[in-house]
Amino acid sequence: MILLFLIETCLYFRSLPTIQFFLFKKSTRIITNNKHYSIDPSFVRMNKIFTLTLLVLTLLSNAQSLNLDTLLMYPRLDSTNWRNDMNTLNSVYSMVANRYQTCVSENNDSSYHKFCFNTSLGHVKMDSSLFNFKEESLIGKWKVIKYGKIEVKDRIIPDSATYGRSLDILQEQDGNLGFISFTDKRINTHLINLDEIPKRKKKYKILEGRHLAIKSGFSYSGASYIGLTKDEKLILDDLTYRTDILYQNHIDYTTTIRRLILTKVLE
Repeated sequence: MILLFLIETCLYFRSLPTIQFFLFKKSTRIITNNKHYSIDPSFVRMNKIFTLTLLVLTLLSNAQSLNLDTLLMYPRLDSTNWRNDMNTLNSVYSMVANRYQTCVSENNDSSYHKFCFNTSLGHVKMDSSLFNFKEESLIGKWKVIKYGKIEVKDRIIPDSATYGRSLDILQEQDGNLGFISFTDKRINTHLINLDEIPKRKKKYKILEGRHLAIKSGFSYSGASYIGLTKDEKLILDDLTYRTDILYQNHIDYTTTIRRLILTKVLE
């Protein structure tokens, strides 16, 4: 109720005629419609408070509006551009990050199937504008505010001018999902109700400004994408990639992104 009152009051003040303020030590004059009036300075202060409140509410609303399936890049759904766009998305391929990439395939007379995990390959990727952030900005404690899987399937039909696409959000969660902490050398995870993500307390590196690589044995590897938004939301993506070909019929490309969205805890 208080929040609703503040919003309605702010909107009321914003609806008043345009005014010009001239501030003096003890009073304030306003000019509107070429007429002069006196106004108590407390009114000015209240107007500023309400305006600032509306601004804060707007910023909070924008900060919370980051959906799970935003900030992604897709191929265009026409036969002229789809293949080129997909090749561009996968043109930056790190052999180090994909050291433990695993693919399994099956082929018979009527179909071909291939599935890859621990991979950076896919026909849908994190927006590249989030890469190459300052690594020191990682240091600190991050709260997980959203988790889920984004499954995108594109169907390619021979001789078709446009292709089909489906997008599903799976296992979406928000609320108390735990924390991830970074020092300049180590990552430490404390996740809640996210059992499929392994707990980690290991050394890490950022490879090529986009991959979170964890030390395993004597080397670093990891195809997870890591990005930072302008309003300092940290995004971590793990990909699996599947190709299903039904000969002389269609091809399905399916990318599944397991995504964590985090916000920094100010201590």
